[in-house]
Amino acid sequence: MIGLLFIILIWVAGSYWLLNSQWLPARISQFEGIDIRWEQGASRHPGRWEVEGLYLAREDEALPISIEAERATLSLSLLALLRGELHIEALDAKGIRRLTVGDIALEADGQLQVAETTLSRDTLAIPNVSLAITNGRLVRLSDQATLVSAINLNAEATLKTITPVNARSGELNPNLLAALSAQLQLDAQADAWDVFMPYLDALPWLTLEGRGALAGTLELIAGKLQAGSDVTLNAPLLRLAIDEQRLRAPLTHQTG
Repeated sequence: MIGLLFIILIWVAGSYWLLNSQWLPARISQFEGIDIRWEQGASRHPGRWEVEGLYLAREDEALPISIEAERATLSLSLLALLRGELHIEALDAKGIRRLTVGDIALEADGQLQVAETTLSRDTLAIPNVSLAITNGRLVRLSDQATLVSAINLNAEATLKTITPVNARSGELNPNLLAALSAQLQLDAQADAWDVFMPYLDALPWLTLEGRGALAGTLELIAGKLQAGSDVTLNAPLLRLAIDEQRLRAPLTHQTG
């Protein structure tokens, strides 16, 4: 009994030192393309940690991904760490401060759960991810524009194991979308211009303005939208404008 208690005390003291000395997150952050840190933590089981102020990121110019959460329960594969890899057996993050993918950031109150996830520069695999948020907003980081606000969202997704970025060219893998399957339900308040204009780039003579209630149900299987997927914007005050000069410009040029 004395020997067992001594081992438990050593483990508790060692875990506290690992989690609060910042040695462990600094060691993991040495892995190429990974940055992880937290403010403080505690451990009740080997490899399972309860941390506060979590920041976890995949650093890559083509596809940066990060999450900031007030608190999280985190289980890492110790064997993978010894091999120099970050494999998340389970992550339950609550109080999401920010979730970013590329140039888009989601700021909200909510919960994110992932399991058996590999996060590195060369490999991205997320077999199971679920997200439930309330009172969120979607921000475009390049200009800090709020695209959608008052978001209530429930989503589940799967991303098959894939190399997301070509190491030579630095370009996104064209098969990345085909590796993704997801189900999503949302309601929010949105600006008609910011939501729909990216899909209207081919019509530079058309301007859409207004605000309204955004609602959607989407199902994506192997990168393809399924029947029944729908996104609508109910905007009582909607303004649609056509620039006749820009509309007729190509015709005039062809006639001349």
